[in-house]
Amino acid sequence: MERFQDPERLAALFARCRIPERLPWTAAYPWTLQYYEKGEYLCRLREPMESLYLLLEGGIQTSLTNAAGRTRLVATAQPGELVGGDVEVVLGNVQATTDQRAQEDGALCAALPLAEYREALCSDLGFLRYASRRLARIVVMNTFRATNDLLLPLENRLAAYLLSQAEDGWFHGTLTRTAETLSTSYRQLTRVMSRFAQAGYLRRTPEGWRLEEPDALQALAESVEPSRIL
Repeated sequence: MERFQDPERLAALFARCRIPERLPWTAAYPWTLQYYEKGEYLCRLREPMESLYLLLEGGIQTSLTNAAGRTRLVATAQPGELVGGDVEVVLGNVQATTDQRAQEDGALCAALPLAEYREALCSDLGFLRYASRRLARIVVMNTFRATNDLLLPLENRLAAYLLSQAEDGWFHGTLTRTAETLSTSYRQLTRVMSRFAQAGYLRRTPEGWRLEEPDALQALAESVEPSRIL
């Protein structure tokens, strides 16, 4: 991790992500820029949570890994989003509640040390309103996702995921990450992908997976709620 001060760049990145408009409470605090390379962790489960993080460039993956080594992808974040620290502030934890690491292009974040500003954040109505809305959305989405995982076959969930992630009829996601997102094994995922290909729903190419029959996939996805899976 590289930490540095660059007020002009910080202001430009905040403006690009519309932070002053969307998160006006951030203006009250002295943020520091921190860069994480691909695969580098911002925090690990049950280890000290040092900062509140706003993602400004790149991507962050939030996940949990059990004792058997299986990983569940909880969420991904895009620039302009708060990616860690709000749960710990609200609960009063000093330990992280998830693993968070930088994705393929690394991650540039604005960081605010929790040890110094936790009490101020707990009294900041702007931050608390934002955190409550954000966490409420996460609870609702995770409830739907858990219900889908428990009650629906992988075929339905995979169809919905492919449709939600496709761009111009192409799916370019990695199967490892797809398996983590859908809470299944890589082996089981490849079996279903192969069945979809044999049925003519998909076609594998060097560029990725072409969705040949989106209507057929949509029919499978109809039972998945919500239609957009995190």
